[in-house]
Amino acid sequence: MPDHDEAIGRPGRRNDRYNGSRRGLAIGATVFLGAAVVGLALGSGSTLPMPVASSGTLSGPLLTTLSAAGVQTVSIDAIAGKVAVTASGGTVVSDAGSSGPLFYQFDAGTHTLQLFCPGPRNCAAADYTVAIPEHVGLVLHQVSGQTTLTGLSGPVDITATSVSVNAVGLDTASFTASITSGQLSAAFTTAPRRTVLDVVSASASLSLPGSASYTVVQHVTSGDVNISVPQGPNAAGTVDATVVSGEISLADG
Repeated sequence: MPDHDEAIGRPGRRNDRYNGSRRGLAIGATVFLGAAVVGLALGSGSTLPMPVASSGTLSGPLLTTLSAAGVQTVSIDAIAGKVAVTASGGTVVSDAGSSGPLFYQFDAGTHTLQLFCPGPRNCAAADYTVAIPEHVGLVLHQVSGQTTLTGLSGPVDITATSVSVNAVGLDTASFTASITSGQLSAAFTTAPRRTVLDVVSASASLSLPGSASYTVVQHVTSGDVNISVPQGPNAAGTVDATVVSGEISLADG
């Protein structure tokens, strides 16, 4: 099993994997990942199959169109600026006028597609729009800016510093967020089974369906956890809330 840095593809390790032949102008920054079509469309009429059933990686600049089978998780790493991630059933990658390039790396061993900047954390002021298939998980690491998540139903894992995160229409069973010096607002259409929140000098507000009850575990150092959702011994979901100089609100949505 890869260690944590390998799992999320830290820029320092990734840069060692790319030689000059794999680099190039990334001409697309809007991603539609189809879960039913095998292959990477490399341009007019040519397709390079993805090694979805074997170990190893496939990597390069993000191109005009991209279809992927075997992708279970999309990891977006070390991006500053504006990031919008939406759920989509589409299978085509197209450039929607994003202001910066993205590179990709697909790891067939972990079924993870990593999207990242071509340089070391130099994506300030860039705007990105990423659409992923329903039920595909998202791992997001962002180092400043704004994030919008819409309609995601796969597992969501966010680590953000100095970021304003707004998530709506979530239908995920697993939601994890670690926010430092920023804020998070998340609204769920169905009750998540597992929620983990960790805020440091930050705030988080979750709107959870009141039709379910929750077990809330609090770890507070100089802060507050405000709870207005139903609680009970036979709760359908658990919320683990850690606060260091901040605030978490769990509201009945």
